[in-house]
Amino acid sequence: MIYQRTPGRTRQPLFRRATTEYPVVTNPALADLPATGTNMEAARNRDEQQKKRTISQSLALIKCPNCGNDTDFLEVADDVILTTHYRQNQDGSFTQEGDESQILGEIKLFCGECNADLSHFHSRFLEMLF
Repeated sequence: MIYQRTPGRTRQPLFRRATTEYPVVTNPALADLPATGTNMEAARNRDEQQKKRTISQSLALIKCPNCGNDTDFLEVADDVILTTHYRQNQDGSFTQEGDESQILGEIKLFCGECNADLSHFHSRFLEMLF
């Protein structure tokens, strides 16, 4: 066994062998059990749990912290140039042919229920926009 010399203390082993007293978890299906093996396995278990948390957070709904709304939202753009193309009909009425918009200012996200500013969720909103 390899020992570490620590001033003022008894010799401490650097490595311990896995015995029945210190079982080593090698099955990934058992990753939810407390880490009882080596430090590498404990780190691996922490990494897997962090990935699970990240995935569950990415699947979470945007929810207004003020009123709890998770369905209705407004996207508001400042300084917008909106150009609408119309065609005049024979009877003098107009039909919209199309439109173009150019956003020059800031875009914000608001709760559709209480109008709270949720702009910190705007990048998440854009990721999930289909």
